[in-house]
Amino acid sequence: MPVRVDLIPAAVDDLARYAESVNLPLFLKELVRLEDVGRDSGIPLGGGLTGWRKIVVGDRDWRIIFTTDPAH
Repeated sequence: MPVRVDLIPAAVDDLARYAESVNLPLFLKELVRLEDVGRDSGIPLGGGLTGWRKIVVGDRDWRIIFTTDPAH
């Protein structure tokens, strides 16, 4: 089921800093994929991050750490 991706302000700041990176298009592609695939994207995390998931971008340079709001 598709989802809507909302970035927290810190993530927007990170994207602005990395705007010149060759990984930025890969990162944005993964965000679009996350919207398409939804809650099953990425790899589940454990420990203190149980309920969160991650998507690795590029050569493990960037990680998208996310959770979903079940109300949406």
